[in-house]
Amino acid sequence: MIYSYNIIIIIILIFNHLKSVLGGGTIIVVNQDGNKSCSSGCIALFSLLGIGVAVAISSCVYWYSKRYGSKKKYNSSSNMMITNDLNDLNDLEQPSLPTYDSQPPAYSELSNPPPVPPTLIHSESFDDAEEFFRNNETIDSLPSNDVIQELLNQDDYSYWRFTPEKILMQLEIVIVGNNGRELILNNSKKKGLKYNEIMIQSNLPFFNPKKIINNEKIELEEVKEKNNDNLFEDLHYFEITIVEKSDDVTKIAIGLTTNPYPYYRLPGYNKYSIGYHSENGNKYHNSQFNLQEYGPKWSEIGDTVGCGYRSSSGEVFFTKDGEYLGVAHSYGDDDHVWYPTIGAEGTCKIEVNFGDSHNMFKYKPARSYGPGAQGGWLYKHLDPSKKWAED
Repeated sequence: MIYSYNIIIIIILIFNHLKSVLGGGTIIVVNQDGNKSCSSGCIALFSLLGIGVAVAISSCVYWYSKRYGSKKKYNSSSNMMITNDLNDLNDLEQPSLPTYDSQPPAYSELSNPPPVPPTLIHSESFDDAEEFFRNNETIDSLPSNDVIQELLNQDDYSYWRFTPEKILMQLEIVIVGNNGRELILNNSKKKGLKYNEIMIQSNLPFFNPKKIINNEKIELEEVKEKNNDNLFEDLHYFEITIVEKSDDVTKIAIGLTTNPYPYYRLPGYNKYSIGYHSENGNKYHNSQFNLQEYGPKWSEIGDTVGCGYRSSSGEVFFTKDGEYLGVAHSYGDDDHVWYPTIGAEGTCKIEVNFGDSHNMFKYKPARSYGPGAQGGWLYKHLDPSKKWAED
């Protein structure tokens, strides 16, 4: 605006100069016919005023375009620079997974775990999981008759164990101990996986022995005689206990999933799954976006959480430290075959109890169900020297 002020000052000076030149001359003259008209001095004055106004307007336009035009140009250049940087990043070759011929060093101690990187955007892993389900059909078949017969004749639940995906074992992201009853879960981007969450299923599903026997006519007379009451009960249950954990932000989940299920998704985050999560006490069913308040948080060392399934009604429930938390979901007549599942984001050590441990289930009503169940016929026929605590 300083240019406009200078022009106005110049016009005023010119006006004063003309006034002095005219020397008090007349600006308006009267013709012989009585009409008034502008004298030559008047014409010169207004001409200069017009020129001054035009120059002032031009100066304003020039000042405005110089100021805001340069800002727009700067923003455009910045946007172009950011776009070019993003394109350069996208053109970079993504690091490949490490080969299994050169495995990373074993990591079995939780005393000084590596820092857990921030979770990647869940929507991206959700999309990958949806693609996984489109390419992999759900397997709703039970073990063969011979396997089922062997399972029902066993002395305990030793056949049930958590078996991580091959890649999780090879990268030593999951370390299994005590015949599948002890798990160390440790995932970070340094290990080579795209996402920080991991999931582990049991090798065998939960199923209803009575339904299988009636449908398949399996000859199990000896087992029926030993366990006439409990054989046909349909409550399936397992518990996990937090033994160690690296930090307060580590998330753990327990639930049921179908097979196959993406190993980089927690139970409850995708279809055909349900999960109870430690960080917020919410239950998730078939989607990470379908969450509801359910129970208390369970993130402390020593917390024991259980998952139960009644195959006749399709009811799924959870427990915390032996307390029943209510029905989480009822699948009704859904014929899917469900696998016990746990998952984690972060580093933790988990102890698993399928009912064959000398430590009783904390949830007492589950102690007398299933093959090898504590409190059932096997419990009553154990060697008297094996004393299991009632509580």
